[in-house]
Amino acid sequence: MNGYGSVAKHPYFDFGDAAGCPPTGNCIGRWTVEDVWYVSWGGRWALPLPEIYAPNGSSAREWQRLSLYSLQRHGRAMIIAGDMSQRRACRQSADPCRGMNNSPERAWRLLSRALNSEPRTAQSVRWSTDVTWGK
Repeated sequence: MNGYGSVAKHPYFDFGDAAGCPPTGNCIGRWTVEDVWYVSWGGRWALPLPEIYAPNGSSAREWQRLSLYSLQRHGRAMIIAGDMSQRRACRQSADPCRGMNNSPERAWRLLSRALNSEPRTAQSVRWSTDVTWGK
């Protein structure tokens, strides 16, 4: 990310998850909440485009907490560019993605609902995208 930022003229979308990220401490693996925040929003060119694959809303709530963390720790709530789902890719694969195959509409609704559940992170989610294996 720092290498990109040293020559960038345009922002990049950090599409990823905030798997298991609590309000503070570590996420799943070696990433901390600060690490996820930095690559998705803290870096000058970063725009978050979170994967909202879980239909139960858990991933959307993780990103809402990350936006709140941003406000509390860095003085500015994270503005989420949009959401990413994988419904079409799951349908194209032999793997049905059980429990991880939101539609773009549902992913958008879950993320919007989570972000707007707290006035300090409330915002309009502008875009939604769905991953596919096709061209």
